Amino acid sequence: MKRLAFLGLLLCFCMGYGSKNEICKTDEETLCANTTDTVKNCLQSSFDKIKDEACRKKLQETRETWQKKAESYSKVKPICEKDVKALCPESINSPKDFKVCLMMKSEKISAPCKAAMNQHIKEHLPGFKSIP
Repeated sequence: MKRLAFLGLLLCFCMGYGSKNEICKTDEETLCANTTDTVKNCLQSSFDKIKDEACRKKLQETRETWQKKAESYSKVKPICEKDVKALCPESINSPKDFKVCLMMKSEKISAPCKAAMNQHIKEHLPGFKSIP
């Protein structure tokens, strides 16, 4: 049961913030009303057209945060790739599935992979417990 709850939290984390961002509501309604894309992607791709300065600031902070997470993940991936290929080969090409695999199979991953994941967790997932 704990693993299921943990998986739910991890999936929420991996998906990013929700579709309604109150700070960007006006720009969302103006720029994204007729899009088939997610609101998050629409706002990010329309960044230069956003008028609300608070919205621009929030989106820039989000970009920077995700860039740092991506850089951290790029350090974890080569260290843990062998583990994921052995434990969940179907997850190798998806960053979200890659991390979920490592968390769900944490008792079976190698010591270097655990260390890399724990560093990633420490830096980018406040509130998550490290892998034992």
